[in-house]
Amino acid sequence: MSVCETKFGSIEGTNEVVFKNKIKYDTLDIAIINAKKNNIRYGIGAPKVTAYKCAKCNKFHIGKNGNKITEKEYKKWLTELKSFR
Repeated sequence: MSVCETKFGSIEGTNEVVFKNKIKYDTLDIAIINAKKNNIRYGIGAPKVTAYKCAKCNKFHIGKNGNKITEKEYKKWLTELKSFR
């Protein structure tokens, strides 16, 4: 199985890029639940993460989509995830 990585940062002074392995989810539903949990942890105004299918490994990952978490989304996810506790 292939390894999916994301840029984590760089080593100071050398500009060497550091990568970390992405978390793989077997189903889209599990990835969506974890994206919502992360968005709740990050809070309103933080970069929103969403679930997507990876063309490289055919599993699902979560990643930033360029949008910010709104108060409306935050409250909706908080209500939805109460049923998973």
